[in-house]
Amino acid sequence: MSGRSPSNARPRPDQVLIDIADYVADYRIRSSEAYDTARLCLMKGNLVAMDYEDDVARDPRVDALRAKMVCVENRQWSRDYLNPAKRSIANAVQVFFKDGARTENVVVEYPVGHRRRRREGIPLLEAKFRANLARRFPEKQRQGIFALCQDQKRLEATPVNEFVDMFVV
Repeated sequence: MSGRSPSNARPRPDQVLIDIADYVADYRIRSSEAYDTARLCLMKGNLVAMDYEDDVARDPRVDALRAKMVCVENRQWSRDYLNPAKRSIANAVQVFFKDGARTENVVVEYPVGHRRRRREGIPLLEAKFRANLARRFPEKQRQGIFALCQDQKRLEATPVNEFVDMFVV
């Protein structure tokens, strides 16, 4: 091994993680909840709404990973977050392994979904919307809901009760 791991490699929970940097808008944030998003993403590679449920919080792997992490404030990122002209949501992550290998320090100043990356985020949001519609509704109903949501003028002209009725199974 060259001393570096592939940047997309996720650690197993038993691998030592010693450095995570993140902006901290409120300097008093020290609770573990502030960083659970990063922990879960490292642990399983993604984050979904169900990850905020109590059963996930009780997963002993979360606490084990938490014990191996260090969060460091980047004061410039905190200032950029509070700057109304920038509103950066910068964060970074670097993973160090027991054998001395490490990932690169990956920095993201504007995550997907930030207003400066809206063009990249919309297709991902639409895909997520379609996936969630597919969990609940038959194809024809999904198509109707999605088509209406794609047509802003038609959506705005739709009475609320008709819109809500579209979601009845």
